[in-house]
Amino acid sequence: MAGVRRAKAIPTIYDVASRAGVSIASVSRVLNGQGSPKAETRKRVLRAVRALSFVPDGAARALSSNLKEVVAVVFRRGGEVAFEDEEENLLFMDVINRGIEVAAQRRGFDVLISSVGVQEENVVARIAAIAGKADGLILHDQMLSKVEIARLADVVPIVTLAGNPSSASINVRCDNGSGMRALIHHLVTDHGYRNLAYLSGGAD
Repeated sequence: MAGVRRAKAIPTIYDVASRAGVSIASVSRVLNGQGSPKAETRKRVLRAVRALSFVPDGAARALSSNLKEVVAVVFRRGGEVAFEDEEENLLFMDVINRGIEVAAQRRGFDVLISSVGVQEENVVARIAAIAGKADGLILHDQMLSKVEIARLADVVPIVTLAGNPSSASINVRCDNGSGMRALIHHLVTDHGYRNLAYLSGGAD
């Protein structure tokens, strides 16, 4: 029909290979950072990508590299009856989760956030099911024993936040020691307090 403009065809990896004069496998290796393609091949592929404004399909790239491009984050939720300060606790957790999301998205990953109940049975199976949907797992709380973490780490890389370090996972902790020293200095040196009380949470 006259006057009707056809939508511009979206370039494919085949178009990139044809323009660069290389095989599809070579294009895939350059775009996925796999193997050791020749410098000239890499240059030709990247030149073709720019010329065609080619955008690699994330799903296809994930399939070819066995990546899901998803990071799972699991936290422990309270019981059915929420504590009065639960909202504030969740706000703190939300700040951490947002930081995780920003870092993940910069690397082309999405974030899957889930939770397990304090009284939930078979937590290991629940977390394992979540981990099966992701390339990596971040645990907010000490929900698994070191043995359970070691077993799960054979399937997916694990990062634990706080809790006790495990040789099978990466552990990220706050520098509570420096924070407490600064707090005591503020109360004792700056304000002259002498009688202090400290109320801690659970060991985990």
